[in-house]
Amino acid sequence: MRSCDDIDEQALSYAEIKALCAGDPRIREKMDLDVQVAKLKVLRGDFQNQKYRLEDKLLKTFPEEIQKQKKTRIAALQQDSQIAAAHPQDKKKLLRHDYQGHGVR
Repeated sequence: MRSCDDIDEQALSYAEIKALCAGDPRIREKMDLDVQVAKLKVLRGDFQNQKYRLEDKLLKTFPEEIQKQKKTRIAALQQDSQIAAAHPQDKKKLLRHDYQGHGVR
């Protein structure tokens, strides 16, 4: 999710402008802190949104997906079992591997 920072476009009060012109460093520090607090509030909101989306997936989407995967995997394994039963193989032959015409034992 994307968010937009419009925090820096801050309207200054007459008293703040006057204090900035007078060179009071406390006003500048206060303004910087206000900007940081506003950014942190935006970040907290984004974090909360992401947290709620993940909780929703954990409680709803993931269990549904697990059940769907279980069904398809079980069906595939049953089909593999039927094919294996229909085509029995000698276990000793299955362990051998023929590589470029040379039997390996």
